[in-house]
Amino acid sequence: MHARVGPAAADGEFLDQRVDKLAARLDLDPPVTIERRLITATVDRLDEVITTSTTSGGPSAHPLRADVQYGGRLTDLTRVSKSHSLITVGLPRPLAIGESHEFCVELSAHPRALMQRYHVLNPLRRYEDFTLRARFPPDPAPRGVWRIEGIPLDAVDEYEPVGAALGLDGVGEVEVRFAYPQVGLAYGVQWQW
Repeated sequence: MHARVGPAAADGEFLDQRVDKLAARLDLDPPVTIERRLITATVDRLDEVITTSTTSGGPSAHPLRADVQYGGRLTDLTRVSKSHSLITVGLPRPLAIGESHEFCVELSAHPRALMQRYHVLNPLRRYEDFTLRARFPPDPAPRGVWRIEGIPLDAVDEYEPVGAALGLDGVGEVEVRFAYPQVGLAYGVQWQW
């Protein structure tokens, strides 16, 4: 059984219980994102999952690079547009209904200079929990970092930060967490240089 993305997965073949973007390494060039996912099978004999990734490099977006760090094997990486890719992860063994499994994928696309000033999750299926830890370079450090919570993805480019900026810790990191992010809305952080 293969998990699918989009309308074919409306009743779901797996549930993303938790997604941790353990490190949005914005201090590297090109930036690297490490995603750890805990999934639960909702069908019997689930042997691979397909996730999506969106890069925000405009019309000259570079191809996404993906590497499964643990918990599976990259079996396919398909670029479906300049900014969207499908990532197929083969699981070590088929999962039974209700069985959970964790895997980790490292993603990288284009130079930091081409990146938009935000890093968000726009869930296409139900999530129970999403945590983002972003590390920024010390020079130049961002002038401010703000939380983005539950706004339409199309509005992220136009979003004006509200409220106090989040404080970076001693190594230039900020962490935000979202319980039950809603499908179709954006969650993460935005910054200004």
